[in-house]
Amino acid sequence: MLGGKLTKNPAVHVTTALLVAVVLGSAPAMAWAATSAKESSVVILIDSSGSMKEQAGNGQTRMEAAKVGLGKVIAALPADAAVGLRVYGASVEDGPKSCTDSDLVVPVKQVDKGALKAGVNKLKPLGDTPIAYSLKKAAADLPEGGSKSIVLVSDGEENCGGNPCKIARQISDSGTELHVDVIGLQVDAKSRNQLSCIANAGGGTYYDVPDAINLPNTLERLSVRAARGYAPAGKPIEGATSADDAAKITDGQWLDDIGDSGKEFYSVLDPGKGTLHLAATLRPLGLGTADGLDIAMTVASKDGKQCGTEARETGIGAFTGNSPITTTFSLLPKMRSDCGKGPYIVTVESPKLSDSQPLSVQVISEPGVKTTEGLPPAAQESDFKVDGEPFSSDIQPTQGSTSPTDAPTLTAGTHSDTALPGELLFYRVDLDWGQQLVCDGRLSAKPGSDFPGFIELQAQTYGFQGGQIANIVAPDSSQMWTGDKAANATATTLPVRYLNRNEAYMRNQRSALAGGYYCAFRITGGTEQAEAVGDLELTINVSTPGVAGEGKPDYLTKQPASAQKSDSANSDQSGGGLGIAAISAIVAAVLAVLALVWFLVRGRNKTAS
Repeated sequence: MLGGKLTKNPAVHVTTALLVAVVLGSAPAMAWAATSAKESSVVILIDSSGSMKEQAGNGQTRMEAAKVGLGKVIAALPADAAVGLRVYGASVEDGPKSCTDSDLVVPVKQVDKGALKAGVNKLKPLGDTPIAYSLKKAAADLPEGGSKSIVLVSDGEENCGGNPCKIARQISDSGTELHVDVIGLQVDAKSRNQLSCIANAGGGTYYDVPDAINLPNTLERLSVRAARGYAPAGKPIEGATSADDAAKITDGQWLDDIGDSGKEFYSVLDPGKGTLHLAATLRPLGLGTADGLDIAMTVASKDGKQCGTEARETGIGAFTGNSPITTTFSLLPKMRSDCGKGPYIVTVESPKLSDSQPLSVQVISEPGVKTTEGLPPAAQESDFKVDGEPFSSDIQPTQGSTSPTDAPTLTAGTHSDTALPGELLFYRVDLDWGQQLVCDGRLSAKPGSDFPGFIELQAQTYGFQGGQIANIVAPDSSQMWTGDKAANATATTLPVRYLNRNEAYMRNQRSALAGGYYCAFRITGGTEQAEAVGDLELTINVSTPGVAGEGKPDYLTKQPASAQKSDSANSDQSGGGLGIAAISAIVAAVLAVLALVWFLVRGRNKTAS
């Protein structure tokens, strides 16, 4: 039996050991505590429909491969986790009853590994794919209280006439701390669109497990790095297809899809004498380059008159496949007087997008100021050229994120992380008025490594809305890494000044409000480079020169905390702290093991052919 051969593979033995480490918390930022599992509960919802009979390679079906992966996940679960198992399509092959064929194989309770394994082993791919019906049932399976999650694992889309995106949105809007994460196993574009829609509507994350050729066989990348998957976050919203029906959004971060219905229309309130800061972020799901992919935003008054000019951001270059593309727009008081009163219609589109992708929309309402007289003038390009503090011997460990949404917050000082070629990692730094951000990165030398070619360290900074700030110190913002010699890179922002918003350059406008800014470091390269050199030591030095509070404007009303802390909308969706860390660990574990199984199976099949 192929499952036996898989078990004998040394990589799988290593998988089990490392996966246990990941789930139990020795991986950074995924710590389990005895209380965390009790505060959270998870239903793993498995597709057992007829399509799971299809061959995954070398004589093994998709279901057989999934069983191997799930067995590893179950073995790694902490004893005090609350986990249940629901399957659909496993009992009825055809007919009306096949669309209500969804069974809770193991109730959600303190983990019973024997029952979970027995339930998985009995699975036989048979019937239809009633995802919408099964999501309803899975939501009802979860107990009251605490953080709750549904982890859907599927290789296809709904075929029973249900609307799983609508159901996922209803689940997310129910007021409970419940979200839906989805793992798509080698799905086609149509199925991927629906599955990513389910995750977005459910306030969760979509994980794509594509063809194995796109997956590295570096186990650490599959397990520990699973926690670094891009996590678009926010309150689920469905943008309208016309300005007349525009969906109302307020301060905070919102999560939608784009590419499924052309333009998305939203309605925002009139900021009065204040400023309305808007941002729209697109993150491609697929691998490869996003060169040329763009996102655009326009704002118009209730009378239909456009305010200012269109804001547009485009992915440029060969290394943009894993980069969020963010466009930003600030509706200033002067614009408001020119285009008319609100509420305002915000239109977001990405004309070159060929399928549905996650879209994050951020709204920040900033009160008006009593006067701008006496405030520091807008910063100039020369203000970018600032040396940071030297690297310190007091180094604090951290773990960057591939998304600004859940980037760790760093203070001034020196921090250590690890990185692989192909990764873009974000770190948040809170800036006060008058401060600027200097991000120094160092990719340590690794003598004796088999240098596989082009690897470069690039430093970038991002503003308070998540939009990238163009580097003026370009000669220092990137450096080649050659294995035996360290690479260094630096990026900065302007000092945070209120009057920066009046400048024509977008890089100036993106340093116009105190709050969360971002250091980001990209290590160029791909699977070949990652497998050749493995983990690289990344040292990050954060400096915040300037006088904190200098140039702070005198607001007409108290400045809302949400304007400075863009986590406010996310906190409504994120549940209870450690509980979510527990859930994230389970999701990462499921993804890691299933991805590894696909890689092993497809990799052998490719070799055999």
